[in-house]
Amino acid sequence: MKVKPSDSLKEISLLYVEDDESIRDILSMILQRFVGKLYIAFDGEDGLEKFKRYHPDIVISDIRMPKLNGIDMAKQMKEINPDTAIIFITAFGDSEYLNSAINLGVQGYLIKPIERDKLIEKLNFIADAIVNAKRKISYLKLINTLFDLQKDIIMLVDSNGRIQISNRAFKYLCKQLECKEDESLYELINHFNDFNQSLKDSNSIKDYLSNINGKIVSLKSNNQTLYYEMHIKSIDEFILVEMYDVSQFKKEAIKLEQENIIDALTNVYNRKVEKIIKDEVINLDSSICMIIADIDHFKEVNDTHGHIIGDNVLKEVANRLKSHIRQDDHIIRWGGEEFLLILKTKIDNADNLAEKLRKVIESEPFESVGKVTMSFGICCGYIDSVNDFDNILHRADKALYNAKMSGRNQVKRCK
Repeated sequence: MKVKPSDSLKEISLLYVEDDESIRDILSMILQRFVGKLYIAFDGEDGLEKFKRYHPDIVISDIRMPKLNGIDMAKQMKEINPDTAIIFITAFGDSEYLNSAINLGVQGYLIKPIERDKLIEKLNFIADAIVNAKRKISYLKLINTLFDLQKDIIMLVDSNGRIQISNRAFKYLCKQLECKEDESLYELINHFNDFNQSLKDSNSIKDYLSNINGKIVSLKSNNQTLYYEMHIKSIDEFILVEMYDVSQFKKEAIKLEQENIIDALTNVYNRKVEKIIKDEVINLDSSICMIIADIDHFKEVNDTHGHIIGDNVLKEVANRLKSHIRQDDHIIRWGGEEFLLILKTKIDNADNLAEKLRKVIESEPFESVGKVTMSFGICCGYIDSVNDFDNILHRADKALYNAKMSGRNQVKRCK
């Protein structure tokens, strides 16, 4: 039963190079029936010239030819296009040439006289591979075009994390981050502020991406934080990675959250931040100190000078307290004229700070009011639960009460 030519042969172009006229005429008639485009050359030089002109998918060539033999011709063709499929036609005595051909990376050889079925079988195999590759390239180009129409970042990565396709949005982000385009997804992940540990804990890039599917990652670019919601989908051996830019929504949410926990008058935290801070300090390895500070005789300030002046005093007190604590310490407007400071430190350090703050408030007169003083209560300890937090806070409040009862404008430790 004869081997049937593949439909793929109609989609490829073929250059046939043969100096023997009789062989050339016979094989040309066979090839012309089933290849899409057939170009014929009469020797090696003619073959190379037509290769440069027509860029065929497949070259079938004799090895022994005048002017330029098949091996030297193929070398130059491979330099022009390494992906060109080349098949040599040879006689039994051409073993030396065949070794050279194999080293060139040719796709095969046929022994003279040519058997039709072996020729068709060889061409079918090569043509199917070429057409499939062309279709894949066309498909990828189409996907790339569709990707580029999307404003969000889209990538197609393989199981090793290498980026096969990416759109303009990704390339723009890469330019900002100074990462290498179209190389490895790890280049981008290195810029994530979150989920770096989960990458180390994952068995593969696919596992890692599955873990962050639906989550929001953040990264720094041009001194601003960008937020992306990750969406991951497996497509055969590839992974589709979509990154939706949610920076504006996230920043608005953060702003609303901050506005909700920031005291509008003094621009320090209000009591709504309590749960957030409790979550932060519970089970810390360091001691936590709480200082409750209260403005002495503040009611008299309001009664004598009015609430506008009273508000100005509150703002100035908050500014002075805030300017003398560390960045990772917290200051909260706990009540009307009462402030709570939460510090990661020991009792002696907290005691020294409270005394320093007392002097800062007392030493410089307040506009329209003059001298203002504050009383301070301190309590420290390790916090393993909400009850521990509340207990230390209660004892600091008692220490403040003792400072008030002892004449005000002083610092008292809890008992």
